[in-house]
Amino acid sequence: MRTVRVLQKLLGIERARVVGVRFDEDDRGQMLVVSLELHKNARSRCPQCRKCCPGYDQPSAPRRWRHLDMGGWRCFLELPATRVRCPRHGVKTELVPWARPEARVTRAFDDTVAWMCAHAPMTAVSAYLRVSWRTVSRIVERVVDGHVGLTKRLNGLRRIGIDEIAYRKGRRYLVVVVNHDTGQLVWAGEGAKKETIERFFDELGDVRARKITHISADGAEYIGAVIAEQAPGAYWCMDPFHVLQWVNQALDRCRARVMNRVVGLSTVERACQDVCVRT
Repeated sequence: MRTVRVLQKLLGIERARVVGVRFDEDDRGQMLVVSLELHKNARSRCPQCRKCCPGYDQPSAPRRWRHLDMGGWRCFLELPATRVRCPRHGVKTELVPWARPEARVTRAFDDTVAWMCAHAPMTAVSAYLRVSWRTVSRIVERVVDGHVGLTKRLNGLRRIGIDEIAYRKGRRYLVVVVNHDTGQLVWAGEGAKKETIERFFDELGDVRARKITHISADGAEYIGAVIAEQAPGAYWCMDPFHVLQWVNQALDRCRARVMNRVVGLSTVERACQDVCVRT
């Protein structure tokens, strides 16, 4: 297999071919730049309706999309930017198979950032992938908007997880809903509050909500109240952290009640009573 074909396989690029590879450098350091050329049947397509449209002007300076790192190097895909005139949507930059419309990063990079933000703080994701915090925030919004727009993701939900993720150094929160059967993000809303969870169930609808059998979530009261109201037939599976926290709090209250009863005992008797309570 030719080196170009191997590189194309590693990049995961379809409907385009590699025409050049070079190393470059910017204020963030060194990077790998891969120049691409679209296949004929993939050119001049509107990013909204995906129909082939006449060109609007000549290709301008090459446009770059940030891709997943290769061997520790930041990787960018490069293609001359071409605009098309769509009869329905007007003048648009042509669609490229590897990126969402108007995005400056590839779809693979988008999805990786969104997945990492569901498991780590945005600041950590920004540092690890060497992109700005604002870029991470825009990617999350773009991916969430795209996923929420696909109502079919809300179909067939049986076992879901509801969780909070913090960003802007913990000053802002997103509530995310994950389908445990597929591992996909199906919904997200801003604000860790009751109204956010209610908004999810409003979009889900009563018919689909009744089909949910299990919901994993933390012990937040606002989550439990909405689950009891909107999905009373579902099992609420709480995380071990809050369960152990409640157990320890109950033991502390029990220990305090017992110790209050032995106030009049001697020091030795009280010590013996304390040992009995702790064991």
